[in-house]
Amino acid sequence: MAFRSFFLLFFLLVLARISHSLPFVYFHGTGDSCSSENSTHIVSYLKNVTGVEGECMEIGNGATDSVFMPINQQIQIACDKVKEAKHLRNGFNLFGISQGGLISRGVIQFCDGAPPVNNLITLATPHAGLAFFPACDVFQNWCPLVQYVWDKLVYTDLVQDHIALAAHYKRPTMIKEYLKQSRLLPKLNNEHPQHRNATYNKRFSSLTTLVLLMNEGDIFAKPRESSWFGYYKDGSLKNLLPADETQLYKEDWIGLKILNESGRVKRLKVPGNHAEATDKDLREFVAPFLMENSYNHHNPLPLITLSSNPTDF
Repeated sequence: MAFRSFFLLFFLLVLARISHSLPFVYFHGTGDSCSSENSTHIVSYLKNVTGVEGECMEIGNGATDSVFMPINQQIQIACDKVKEAKHLRNGFNLFGISQGGLISRGVIQFCDGAPPVNNLITLATPHAGLAFFPACDVFQNWCPLVQYVWDKLVYTDLVQDHIALAAHYKRPTMIKEYLKQSRLLPKLNNEHPQHRNATYNKRFSSLTTLVLLMNEGDIFAKPRESSWFGYYKDGSLKNLLPADETQLYKEDWIGLKILNESGRVKRLKVPGNHAEATDKDLREFVAPFLMENSYNHHNPLPLITLSSNPTDF
C-alpha cells in the first residue's frame, strides 16, 4: 500500500511538473543547422524524455550563416523570432551549444521586450572567450604560424564583420585591441569600464537557474574552463583563473556572482570533446532543467534525476 501511494505521488509530481512546464528553445553551434541530424535528434530526444514542447530556432540559412553572418546580426534575428513566437510569451527555457550559448545570452541580455527566460543551459560555450585559435593543435607544426596569422587579423574590421567565430576570441595578451574591436564579448560580458550596462546585469541575474556544462575532453575551445566563466588573467596565457577569481565575477559585471551566491548556478562536467553530448548526458544534465517551470518560480519542484552532484563556484 505504501509503495502504491509513493508511486501515485511520484506520478502526480511528474504530471504536475509537465503540465506547468515552459517550452524550450535550442540554438545550435557554429557550422550546424536545425535541419541537421544532430540538431533534429537533440530536440526530438529532449521533447520525448521531458514531455515538454521545444524547437530549434534557426538563424538565416543555418550552417553557412552561423559561420559568416556577423554575430550581432545573428542575435538580432534570434531576438526578433523569440518576440514573434506567441507560444513563448509566458516564458521559456533556453539550451545553447557552443556559439548557441552566446546567442542565448544575447537574447537574454540584449533583447528588449522579449518574453522572460526561466533557465539557461549551455554546453561548451566560451562565455569568457577563446584564448587560442580553435583546434590549433590539428595543424601540428604549423600551429604557431596559424596562431600568429590569426592574431594579426582577428581584430580587423574585415574578420570581425565576416567571421562569427572572431567575436568569441579574447587574446589575453591583446586586451586593448580586444576591447576596441571585438564585436560581441566585451559588450556581452559588460567589460567596458565606462559603459557598464546595469540592464544586462539585471536581466542575466533574473534567471532561475544557470547551468554551465563543460566538455572534459574539449580540445577545440581553449581554455575549456571558459564554459564555466573561468579564464586567463589579463596579459597571461598561463595563469588560468577560476570563475570566482576573475574581475567579471568579483565586480559582478553581469550578475554571475548574484546568481551563484543565491544558489542558482550549476557547473557540470560532461564527457567528450567540444559540444559532444550523448543521450545519457542530455537526459541527466539538460532534461531536468527543461522541466523546471515558472509556476512556482522561486521554489521549483525537485529534480527528477541528476546523477552527478552539481558543483557551485
